[in-house]
Amino acid sequence: MMRKPSRRIWWTVAIVAPLAAFALLVATRRGEPDRVLNEVVRVERGEIALVQRELGVLAPRDPVIAKSPFAARLQWVIEDGTWVEPGAELFILSDEDEIKRVAELRAQLVQGRAELRLAKLKREHGETIEGPKLKAAERAYALAQVRRKLVEAKPVGGLELVRLAEALRPLDAATRTARREAERTQDAWQTALDAYLEALDAWQGSHDRILRGQAKLDELEAGSDAQAADPAKAKAEREVQIAEARATIEAERLRSPALAEALATARIARDEQQRPRDAAAATLAAAEAAEADLRYRAEVEKQGLPQTRLQLDEQQATIDLAETRRQLGQTKVAVESGTVARSELERLTDQQSKQENALLVIRTRLAIAQRPPDAKTIAEADAVLLQARIGAEDARAAFDRAIALLDQELALKRLQVERTAAQIDVRSAGFPAVIEAGIRFAERELAMLGPDEAADRAMVEAQLAKLKEQQAAAAGSPPNVVKAPVSGLVRVMRNGDRQRQAGDQTWEFDAMVEIYPPENMDVLLRINEVDLRHLRVGQAARVVIPALKDREMHGEVVQIAGVGRDKFSRPEYAGKAGFADVVDFEARVRLADTSGIELRQGMAARVEIALGKTESVLRLPLAAVQPQAKGGWQVRRSDGRMQPVEGAAQGPLWFAVSGGLAEGDEVMIVRTRNR
Repeated sequence: MMRKPSRRIWWTVAIVAPLAAFALLVATRRGEPDRVLNEVVRVERGEIALVQRELGVLAPRDPVIAKSPFAARLQWVIEDGTWVEPGAELFILSDEDEIKRVAELRAQLVQGRAELRLAKLKREHGETIEGPKLKAAERAYALAQVRRKLVEAKPVGGLELVRLAEALRPLDAATRTARREAERTQDAWQTALDAYLEALDAWQGSHDRILRGQAKLDELEAGSDAQAADPAKAKAEREVQIAEARATIEAERLRSPALAEALATARIARDEQQRPRDAAAATLAAAEAAEADLRYRAEVEKQGLPQTRLQLDEQQATIDLAETRRQLGQTKVAVESGTVARSELERLTDQQSKQENALLVIRTRLAIAQRPPDAKTIAEADAVLLQARIGAEDARAAFDRAIALLDQELALKRLQVERTAAQIDVRSAGFPAVIEAGIRFAERELAMLGPDEAADRAMVEAQLAKLKEQQAAAAGSPPNVVKAPVSGLVRVMRNGDRQRQAGDQTWEFDAMVEIYPPENMDVLLRINEVDLRHLRVGQAARVVIPALKDREMHGEVVQIAGVGRDKFSRPEYAGKAGFADVVDFEARVRLADTSGIELRQGMAARVEIALGKTESVLRLPLAAVQPQAKGGWQVRRSDGRMQPVEGAAQGPLWFAVSGGLAEGDEVMIVRTRNR
């Protein structure tokens, strides 16, 4: 049986063991250099740069936003927090909805082009309807001008009217013949034109039905049944609709050759009737122009016909009076000789008196007829002329207004067609499937255009060439695959209370992903509420990034939060209960030049914010000053004794001396070297 150690032994061990450990420690430290270093500094005069030192982290700013180029369902999206390089895929959209929209736009384009052609026909028909009204008013105005000239025109008189009538007789016959021919050719041309328009309407209707059916077929073939409640039933219904659309297109295509042949025949007949119509119209215009001057002169002579009659009456009355006077002279001789009775002399005397009175009346009437027109007659003629001119101007205004409305409608239809074509170009650009459907559609449309549609043919050919260029460029970069334009950290946008994910519906220009490039970085600081009073927006800052081998950068304070938060209320302290009783405020320092620097979000940064400078003062390093137990400050002189000093700390580096030391005095800083 073993004996237990006595209490004396335990006490001996307890005393000796610490002494041995101390002796061992002294032995091991013997030979090491002294850890205490005395540094002598002098009181000097100079400025003190006031700075505030803070620790912060790099935080992103001004992200590059990637948006949805069109409305579609999201197929895939990059993981939040991923670092991407330029060209990396960010998200992929389904192209089914966009293909359907392009097919709908193509159907609208077909309808718009049909309406444009109708507007062109209405424009041409408008001139046909409104033109005769204007010409009638202008002819009435020209006739009123002629009548106004007739009021003051003076006839030649005599046999001038007879000579003019003889000259007009063959011209009038020729004009009547030309007018009958012009009316006949105009009727024949109008009949041919009506037949052509009817054939054009039938052919164009078939053409539009084929294109609309093709657009509908493209839309049905591009459709998807995955989102339907019963995909199998939806697929069967869609296949039935596809079959019906193909049957309709095929039926219209079988009718198309006969309609095209009828249209060509009607066009030839219209053109054949147009040439004789134009020739007959030109002949009639020349005949009417040839007799216009003679008819005007005849009208002048007709207006002067009463005056001519009075002139002839005057000549006849003068002759009759001269004959009576001759007979009266002979009778007077016979009466004196007794061969004639006195009663005959009295009769001739009475006849002479009557003839003289009649001649006086004729001359009076002739003088009245030769008077110029009075003011009332001229005013009436001017009023008629003014009314005719106003009527012609109104007719011109009505014609211009009607044509302007038709031109406006035509321009509107043309802009609608151009807008729809532009939408198709924008939406189909980059989609290989949509571009291929567009090429097929354009080729069919080009094959069905008639010879009268040269403008439409040129437009479709230009569109086809553009689509082929887009097809070559769209092979590697479809627009439903959105790629990163810059490198940076990715943040996926939220959809309500969660981040966006595959299957979500997106709309055009929706913000999907934010990319924070490395050059778009600020330094985020947490400023204690005690130090906040020193900061101002615009203060210069010096930033050092330890992770980049103490890379030094410069910036300025650009933002200081207006509301502070308890330390434990921040996200990094989530889960901690209670309050830290430490309130800090967020501040941002904007870096001046970050180009070419590989900054990363979350990197640590040491920041010195310049608060200003003091005037020239006596200064010591702050490490040379020690606080006294009773308050105040003291320094260690170079001989080792302690000496009180007056002053105040200025920033984290310097102490401003206000008393107790003079410039040039030496003090000692006791530094302890770490192992």
